[in-house]
Amino acid sequence: RLRRVDEKVGSLVLLDVNGRVAQLLLELADEAGSERITRRLTHHTIAQMIGSSRETVSRTMRELVDKGYIEVSRREIVIRDRTALEASAGRS
Repeated sequence: RLRRVDEKVGSLVLLDVNGRVAQLLLELADEAGSERITRRLTHHTIAQMIGSSRETVSRTMRELVDKGYIEVSRREIVIRDRTALEASAGRS
């Protein structure tokens, strides 16, 4: 558990907002065991989780949708291009 906390702190410091959003989405998908994140998340909630503003998260999410990395609906977020999202999150 301590390693996970250390990784989260590291991502807050080393990644830009795009990377932090990507990292969070990947973590939530991994927890769900699916490319579908059905947990209700507002942009405000995501912003609080990654230490950013709602406006910046909204812009970042829109960019991820436009690039085809994710699909967003009222009920879920679907990861469409995991490899590209992992690259955004700085994963090798």
